[in-house]
Amino acid sequence: MSIFSHRETADFSRTPFLLYALMMLAVFTGDAIMSYLSPVLLSSWLGSTTKMGFVFATSSLAGMSMDFFFAKAFGNRGVRFFLRIVMLLGLPFPLSLLVSHQLPSILFAMVVWGIYFEAMVFANYHAVHSIVTKEHFAWAWGILALFRNLSLVIGPALAGFLLQSAERPNEPLFVAATLYGIGILFFIVLRMTSHLGKYHPLTPEEAKPRSIKEELRLWLTLEKTLWPLLGLMLLFYFVDCAFFSVGPLFSEHLKMRSEVGVLFMSMYSVPGLFIGFFTAKLAKPFGKKRIAYVGGIIGGIGLVLIRTVTAVLPILAIVFIASIGLAILWPELTATFEDFIARTGRFRGDLIGLTAIFGSIPYVIGPIVNGFLNDRIGEQNVFAFWGALLVVYSGALFFIVKRKVRLPEQQLVEVAVIEETV
Repeated sequence: MSIFSHRETADFSRTPFLLYALMMLAVFTGDAIMSYLSPVLLSSWLGSTTKMGFVFATSSLAGMSMDFFFAKAFGNRGVRFFLRIVMLLGLPFPLSLLVSHQLPSILFAMVVWGIYFEAMVFANYHAVHSIVTKEHFAWAWGILALFRNLSLVIGPALAGFLLQSAERPNEPLFVAATLYGIGILFFIVLRMTSHLGKYHPLTPEEAKPRSIKEELRLWLTLEKTLWPLLGLMLLFYFVDCAFFSVGPLFSEHLKMRSEVGVLFMSMYSVPGLFIGFFTAKLAKPFGKKRIAYVGGIIGGIGLVLIRTVTAVLPILAIVFIASIGLAILWPELTATFEDFIARTGRFRGDLIGLTAIFGSIPYVIGPIVNGFLNDRIGEQNVFAFWGALLVVYSGALFFIVKRKVRLPEQQLVEVAVIEETV
């Protein structure tokens, strides 16, 4: 059965979420082009991958700051609120790099990137929560993974082609800006036709902004229970960061040996185009978490093997196999957290913020670490390093973590009550 013909019920129609996902496809593709262009352009403009890593990290530092702010002040706002931020800031990202190649303009672009990207994370979680019923969470995240990976196939290949053949070096930036513009038009249409899910009025408890102290205590309470899965999320994003900080540079080097080297980043994304068809089915008999662990083991082994070959075609084949595992890991892990978010009630914004923080940390530290490692041990060994960590950690979780995770619901309520009485 096709993922697009997923069973509908009386309280579930696939059409609204598919329309949302199509809108995000335009944004994803614009972001994929910029993700490929940014490290290539910044390395050229700044003169070293280490400097590029530090500047690149400012986007994630801004994003991590916004994770805390969004969770504290707007964690329980709906999908429309966060989509407005995405659409307002997405377009200025490529335009600011068109205006100037000087450091202030680059830093502005990185900050804008970090803010809108984290708003997109919140928007996707809220979209799944408000448009899709609980039993279809894995399906919805499979759709988003499918479209995200489709954009990651199209975007880097298109960006690499334009960098090589465009008469003007700024042409890829114009293409990215156009895609963000299409996303804005799509958002306006969906907003007018009410296809962005049901609006859930906030309760007085949800509407009340958290204090900094309360938000930190709530995060600590959640982290004590969910740290094994949050650690896996952290490690997955470190691997993803390696692909998007070192990957484009490695792709450019492979392209010098063979024209097919430009497909390196696309091979990272292609498995996500078809793995989503199967992961939702696998989750029912085996459980989302265990399927995610197996995906991490497969992906990690593939990344380690990258360092053992030098020919371009075998490298592409190994990356493809590694990415099958990573494409299994991501939707199952995010669907697991979506289950947790649905169960946390008025604390769902706090959990979204916590997961977003763990998704941002690797993009703050990762570009610096990857730039440093790349300058000293080479691109292939950077991937092998993260792959080895992923194999060990995923294997440990497979045998250690219980299949049923109990959320600290009573402790969360107690934290909120204590803060309200202080």
